[in-house]
Amino acid sequence: MSDSEQVSDAHRVSDAVAFIVPDPAGTPSGGHTYNDRILRGWEAAGHPSRVVTVAGSWPHPDEAARAALAEALHAHPVTLVDGLIGACCPQQIQDAVTAGHRVVLLVHLPLADETGLRPNQARDLEGLERWAAHSASAVLATSKTAAADLQRRHDLPHVAAVPPGAQAGPIAPGSLAETGVPRIGVLASVTPRKNQSGLVEALALLAHRDWTAEFVGPQPDAAYADAVRRRIADLGLGDRISLPGVLDAECLEGRWAGIDLMVLPSLHETFGLVVTEALAHGIPAVVSRGTGAVEALTGTPCAGGDPVDPPGAVVDPRSTPEMAAVLGAWLDDAAVRTAWRDRALARRDALRPWSEPAEELWARSDVLTIHLSKNSSTIGMYTADVLDKLKPGAFLVNLARGQIVNEAALKERLENGHIAGAVFDVFAVEPANGNPLIDLPNMFAFPHIGATTREAWESMLRSGMYGVEKAYAAEPGVYPFD
Repeated sequence: MSDSEQVSDAHRVSDAVAFIVPDPAGTPSGGHTYNDRILRGWEAAGHPSRVVTVAGSWPHPDEAARAALAEALHAHPVTLVDGLIGACCPQQIQDAVTAGHRVVLLVHLPLADETGLRPNQARDLEGLERWAAHSASAVLATSKTAAADLQRRHDLPHVAAVPPGAQAGPIAPGSLAETGVPRIGVLASVTPRKNQSGLVEALALLAHRDWTAEFVGPQPDAAYADAVRRRIADLGLGDRISLPGVLDAECLEGRWAGIDLMVLPSLHETFGLVVTEALAHGIPAVVSRGTGAVEALTGTPCAGGDPVDPPGAVVDPRSTPEMAAVLGAWLDDAAVRTAWRDRALARRDALRPWSEPAEELWARSDVLTIHLSKNSSTIGMYTADVLDKLKPGAFLVNLARGQIVNEAALKERLENGHIAGAVFDVFAVEPANGNPLIDLPNMFAFPHIGATTREAWESMLRSGMYGVEKAYAAEPGVYPFD
């Protein structure tokens, strides 16, 4: 029996929701941060879930990566799948949904919006994503702007938006007050889509003013990063613009303290998490018109025209003169700098915490199925407070173990309609004769006989053989000895 088979069996019995994500591979991004924060929020709230990392050259996977995704999808009753993985594998999503699994597709960035693609590549990725979106049980986006775009481009009846949260950091003092020279920050992958080259051209028009700039972030496109460096050198800006690459969390926090203005000149952006991170430090931002970054900056999508009095400004990322004019006004006019800063501080106070999008994602579940062992960490896990966080009208299925759900709290919510129905084959006290839950019209009780199936016997035999093979010693609370 292979290690992957054992992992798959463990998934079948241990988790209610799996979040399938790509391997970060040391490359930070807004998408990876979003995924991590959602998982942390679920853990903090006591929601049973786990992260399943699927390695591959996404969104161009080989057959091994596709097979690994298919295995993960079929190993869990409910999965939330990062769009970088799921949107390019519609057949695997379709097969899983057809087999009775619920698969929710979370799109951080439409695949065809990445720059550097040949026309035929963009067209193929767009087609795959459309197929995947129509095959999935539901589609989510990370902003209202992105949700509306996905609905239009793929002719979808509905796409739900779950914008990111933010964690307020210390207010950045900036560099201007201390050194007299303002610092402009760009925190993004150095890629054509993030458009650092466009910002370099705009800054070149402002070379006669005092400023410094730092382009912090991974450099996955080495050729593009080298071209940006050459252009900086050719323009004589090598002593004013630096590209330090990826910084660890401690160094990055230090960099935030010295930034006076954040610029995100992306050609395409579904949200722009770095914008809310800047605002969380009281730093104003300049973002690209017509992108989700406007929503990040102001808190609402821009239906038409530029927002009024934003904590920064909105520009055309393809217009060097406009970008230079906006940055020049900020550099030259103390009143502009003060106004932007004051609005950024006000926006900082209005940012929502990460717990909110985590709960929003969780609350969108129509059916919650419990697949947990009974141990000291799971007994009584589903309290009245946890049940209240379920979407009104949701269904609850527990085919795992008794005592995990507070039955008195469940009865109350079945009676008042907050939970539409429940299916149980396990109870706190068994046999369940006289259990008041059984008399409710929306409670369906069955005998606990799932282990009598051929598949269950095979799974138990494989788990036992694996334990013998690995010479495992029983460890309380650790699968499969819990």
